[in-house]
Amino acid sequence: MGDLPLRKIIIASDSDLTATKTFMQVPLLEHFGYDMADWIDTFPEIDKARKAEILDESAVPEELRVSPDMQRAGYCEELTWLYQFMEFVNNHGPDGERWAGVTKAFLREMGAEVELFPGLPDAIPELKESVSSNREWAEHGITLEYHLISAGLFDIIAGNRLAKYCDGLFATELAYHPVTREVMDLAFPINSTTKTRFLYSIMKGPGVGVNEDVAPESRIPGENFIVLADGQSDKPLWAEIRNHYGGLGLALYDPEARSFNTQENAQQLFDAGRVDHIAEADYRPGSELRTILEEDAIPAVAEKIMRQE
Repeated sequence: MGDLPLRKIIIASDSDLTATKTFMQVPLLEHFGYDMADWIDTFPEIDKARKAEILDESAVPEELRVSPDMQRAGYCEELTWLYQFMEFVNNHGPDGERWAGVTKAFLREMGAEVELFPGLPDAIPELKESVSSNREWAEHGITLEYHLISAGLFDIIAGNRLAKYCDGLFATELAYHPVTREVMDLAFPINSTTKTRFLYSIMKGPGVGVNEDVAPESRIPGENFIVLADGQSDKPLWAEIRNHYGGLGLALYDPEARSFNTQENAQQLFDAGRVDHIAEADYRPGSELRTILEEDAIPAVAEKIMRQE
């Protein structure tokens, strides 16, 4: 029967705080002598109450704070830190010294240090095996793919051990100097809203432009998607798949989190009708998340596919 697009189940996942327990830039910051509390002030649109949960703002170095002009401009959270990062690697860092040696290879080394949630990366091949070993689904040619969509840096994410299990990886691309190999500029920055375009890249398949027309029989239906994400900035991904196509959305939380991906935030998303399920970001066999995926979400998509044949 073949691995036709119509028969693919897609897990489209955010990266930071959904697959990874920390923000992907944490090892990078630590390498240059800072921690996440220092960097958090580059997110000017996070309200003061939420910031106060994370850190004592008086302890944030003055040189790391976003200027009042930038705050008034209402800069996008994801792009603000990227611009700050580019300033540090191209001109001068918080201590006056440029962050030298930031190459593709260096960023991939940093990515290898990013902590994953329990059960990853093993959960991905295990979930794929559970689909392929289901006799009825196999007879219908149903397969599972796992894609990461992130506003983070591609080369940090690509350096993590999770990347080898991804069928697609979409993230912010950097341009590197042809001689020094160091970061030179932003090549393709991504934020929480523009991440939605990559849902269509997945639907249409590799090598097809996002604005190119694709015949329906060659396109993965949006209702075949299961979107895993963690917070307010992921609403566009959930809305695109759930509201427009009838796909599924899961909000994941970290019980140890004090901000961002808390259980309270996930519950608020569920209560507001933004997602279909919430679960702790624990990918191990027998966890609530694995149970939802294996006994509810994935079978629900598989049943849709078989009914349409």
